[in-house]
Amino acid sequence: MIGRRVAEARRLFAAWRRGTPLAAGAVVASAVATAFEGFGVVMLLPFLQRVLQGGPEPLTLPLRARALEQWLNGLSASAQLVTLGVLIVGSVAGREALLYAVGYLKLLVSMRTADVVRARLHAAFVEAPLALTSRYPHGHFQNYLHTEANRVRQLVTQLMSLAQTAIVAATLIAVMALISLRLAVLVLVVLAALGLPLVRLFRWVHATGSRRVQSRIEIVNYLAELMPFLRSVHIFGSQRQEIARFAARYTDVTQRDLRLYAVNNLVTPVYHTAGALVVLGLVLLGVWLAAGSPGGAAWVIPFVLLFVRFLPILNELNLALSYLADGFASYEKLEAELATLRGRRMEEGGRRFPAVFGALELQGVSFAYEPDAPVLRDVSLTIPRGRHVAVVGPSGCGKSTLCLLLCRLYDPTNGSVRVDGADLRTFSLGSLREAITLVEQTPVLLNDTVRANIAYGRSDASDAEIRFAAKRAHADDFIAEFPHAYETNVGNLGTAISGGQRQRIAIARALLRSPQVLIFDEATSAVDSVSEALIKQTIEELRGVVTVVSVAHRLSTIRDADEIHFVSGGRIACSGTFAELVVKHAEFREYVRAQDLSSAP
Repeated sequence: MIGRRVAEARRLFAAWRRGTPLAAGAVVASAVATAFEGFGVVMLLPFLQRVLQGGPEPLTLPLRARALEQWLNGLSASAQLVTLGVLIVGSVAGREALLYAVGYLKLLVSMRTADVVRARLHAAFVEAPLALTSRYPHGHFQNYLHTEANRVRQLVTQLMSLAQTAIVAATLIAVMALISLRLAVLVLVVLAALGLPLVRLFRWVHATGSRRVQSRIEIVNYLAELMPFLRSVHIFGSQRQEIARFAARYTDVTQRDLRLYAVNNLVTPVYHTAGALVVLGLVLLGVWLAAGSPGGAAWVIPFVLLFVRFLPILNELNLALSYLADGFASYEKLEAELATLRGRRMEEGGRRFPAVFGALELQGVSFAYEPDAPVLRDVSLTIPRGRHVAVVGPSGCGKSTLCLLLCRLYDPTNGSVRVDGADLRTFSLGSLREAITLVEQTPVLLNDTVRANIAYGRSDASDAEIRFAAKRAHADDFIAEFPHAYETNVGNLGTAISGGQRQRIAIARALLRSPQVLIFDEATSAVDSVSEALIKQTIEELRGVVTVVSVAHRLSTIRDADEIHFVSGGRIACSGTFAELVVKHAEFREYVRAQDLSSAP
């Protein structure tokens, strides 16, 4: 257990390159600060001796420092007072300066380390394949990125505090041992015996902390799912139900927090009580020694003062160990999440996507999001360069999944997607993303300006390029009518503009990349007739210049496509032009009749 914790701590501090040396510097500074404190306490006894006694009596130091003692006794009484006062004040000032530096270093190391861990987690999440991340509940990633990453910052602080406290405790023990080795050993044996039951306590705290992490994840997931669902909550009048669900979830976390607090804070009264008994024993020992020999108990006073200072340090040490057990539970969860994300990165080859290609092909492609639940079954089709190819079919037949496979957001379960015979997996993802672009059914816009949304993914684009892309998407005219034109903010997720405007801005964003293949996934399914006509016009203007793949449920947009593939039950049921399919294939003809777009018999 201890070895594993040490290994985890090393990995944590190694996350930030400068973290380990700065943390070590903070620990060393803590030790020096404690030495200053101990020296000041020791110097207090001869100072009081000279103030209370006066006269020429020689000073006695409660340390094995004969050279310092002889030097002080060579001074006059007034010089001794001044020298001792300077030493005491200097030790206090030195201690405070060092502790200030230690506090800053602890904050710096903890924040930088947490930033690095957070950045690594974010990068791993963004780079992980959608096949993994799309399964996550809403709020799952946000909890790790914010709550658990912040607890990692606290863990770093606690680890440094633990090391600092341990150094302080060791230094105080060393000073007490210089005063009386036997008594120091006796005190340590008593306190160690009291600490043995705490080992089991720390294990319980770690287990409870792990369960609390999971409870927090569930709460964040619930809240993230609730926000876009609020309208439905009001429509169905289920506010009371949601209030009860939230209360039940938070009650569990609160109960775990209370149990952790109760157990963690049990350490303090136990050690305070034990410490009081030890102090009482030391005082009685001093009285007994004083009765046997005048001045024989002089060394007991600084020993008791140091022990009184040592007791809260020991309490802090045990509390830190308890809190670390909880903190490591969060860190282990975060490391496991990071390992999962990094272990599922999408493979890519080193080839660049060809500047000119002949055809994009699906060869025997099958795909399933869940085992034994195929969405596509043995699909094969060819998309020649520069053609407008449409994929249509009823809802749930696998049309959108086919889009995701064409631009390699997912990989087929069986079969392959190829360009001129080369598997898409042999190309670098960067060149593939430049060549193949997808316009989604419900485009997501940033809470930013029109300009920033069109230029997303092409931050180096000039104003002229942005405006040209908008014109090609038939978006420039309505953008010019906005209050601030291209500098107009579109609102959260683009809610400040209409659905048709969002869709055309998304098309402009795709066209700015000058793709070789442009895929429209139900691009006209949720727009008005005017926007649909303009999007259709854009597609027609791209014919012969860009390879266009239109996936649609509504047939009005794709009637003029060079070739239509009708998907039914996850398979290509028939292929041909619109006129050919209406005449030759009854299933497609029935599909057309249902939409009332043809008078075919």
